[in-house]
Amino acid sequence: MAKTLADLTPTQLASLKKANPGLTDHQLVDVLNNITTDKALLTVYPRTLADIPESMLTDMQTKNPTHTPMQHLESARAYAIALGIPPVYVMVYPPAKPVETPAEKTARVLKSFIVRPLQVGQAERYTQLLGSMHGVASSIMQHCPDSKEMDLALIKLEEAKMWACAAINNNE
Repeated sequence: MAKTLADLTPTQLASLKKANPGLTDHQLVDVLNNITTDKALLTVYPRTLADIPESMLTDMQTKNPTHTPMQHLESARAYAIALGIPPVYVMVYPPAKPVETPAEKTARVLKSFIVRPLQVGQAERYTQLLGSMHGVASSIMQHCPDSKEMDLALIKLEEAKMWACAAINNNE
């Protein structure tokens, strides 16, 4: 294990300095020797606070009581890199959508094209929604210079109106 700063790679040295801002090289050597001898060594790159040895986390909390748990985790990660433990990156994938059968897909698509009579209260909500959007459109035209961006804002507002009306129509 490295006992001097010269034994560290540039990446390891940068990580050690990041975890201990403002320390001199002599103080960094003391920190390096402390984390390699006095504490239970980090054996894996810490992804959560639970991956940090208890004695090391307690020492970090004592020396830096104002640091947040996330700052302690970042320091432990920097120590791990200084010790030569490679970072581990974990990809978190969103849950897979359930596979839709052809019959379910057909039913979902055709639901959007059914003519539905107005339910009680829908006409008032449509009127209120369209009135609000009319006000927004008027405000855009009043406060924005005539430009491509203003035209796009109005087009997107029309699209928002269409989706809002579809939400009321298709889901009640």
